[in-house]
Amino acid sequence: MIAIRIARAAALLALGCALAACSTFRGAPKPLISPKQLESSASFNVAGDIDTLIKTSDKAARDGAMRRLMAVCDMRYSQFRHDIVANRKHARAGANALTLMTDVAAGLTDSVGVKDNYIALSALIQGGQTLYDKDYLFDQTLDALVVQMDANRKAKLVDILVSMDASVAQYPGQVALADVLDYYHAGTINAAILGVQKSASAQDAQNTQALRQLKAIDDGERNAIRTGTSALFGFVDGLDQAKADKVLVFLKGKSVAASKGATLDETKKALKQALTQLRRDKYPDDVQPLLDELKTATQ
Repeated sequence: MIAIRIARAAALLALGCALAACSTFRGAPKPLISPKQLESSASFNVAGDIDTLIKTSDKAARDGAMRRLMAVCDMRYSQFRHDIVANRKHARAGANALTLMTDVAAGLTDSVGVKDNYIALSALIQGGQTLYDKDYLFDQTLDALVVQMDANRKAKLVDILVSMDASVAQYPGQVALADVLDYYHAGTINAAILGVQKSASAQDAQNTQALRQLKAIDDGERNAIRTGTSALFGFVDGLDQAKADKVLVFLKGKSVAASKGATLDETKKALKQALTQLRRDKYPDDVQPLLDELKTATQ
């Protein structure tokens, strides 16, 4: 009997230690600053910055208000991302620990009724964990959605940074506010799902069009395509950063997606891919009109 009681006490102690560990271990350090601390800072006044964007005619005031609002969006997204990724793993680890401890306790007790209660609790924990994963966190698809949210936010950030080079007359505060709100919504689950669907639909449409356009071409047509590609890529290779940014704006006006890279070479690679798509879709017979438009846009 003494040995059994010691074993029971050890099991309960282990259970308490497991629960204590699960309540403190989150898989990441505390953030540099919490969203609540950020928004309470005298440097940040969300309502004031929104009012500034609506009323200002000064570029510096517009850009400052946008950056502060985007900083708040970044902090809120960081906390949201941590909660749905790190806390999901934390919840799973806690559920696994509880399941283990209730199974151990059920094996150590002599009472049939108590044993049944432990087994029922173990089943409840496992069932709750399954419900949590499958119904609320989209099971294994959540990681893909987080990647899509990150991509959505980066794409919108590039769009905003390019637009901020323009004057207030060209890029009014009201439009800037709409872009900031879009930047916020880019970091939501709904936006991630829509992004995945949009990407899949665009890829499907592009592949379908490519299949329909497949045809046998003679050597003359093949050489013309190669010459046009060489001319287009040569133009891109000669761009500096300022002109590359202008081409990004040009492509945006043509509704062709292209992202600014971390380096000029990465940006040029993205421009080549986007211009190849634009040429195929709108300038299939002659690349020279496209080159003329590009030269005009980069002057």
